[in-house]
Amino acid sequence: MPETVHYVEDFEVFVTVPLLVVGIVEVNLASAPFTTNSFSQGQRLVKLVIVTSAMPDDSGQYRIGCTTPPNGMVTPPGYYI
Repeated sequence: MPETVHYVEDFEVFVTVPLLVVGIVEVNLASAPFTTNSFSQGQRLVKLVIVTSAMPDDSGQYRIGCTTPPNGMVTPPGYYI
């Protein structure tokens, strides 16, 4: 995954798993919450649009094409994992 992505941008994620992937593949962005007065706030999980199917290469690595969300209302600027 690239270090930085922008709104409505296609990018690729590469993953390696030991077994063949069967079924639906999802890619999500998650923002870490912050804590104030013992309440955890600001946590966000955003499901990305998959634009290319997850197909393994000869080494078993999968390439998954995704599109970032449309604007800051969906994903405010910040750090996501």
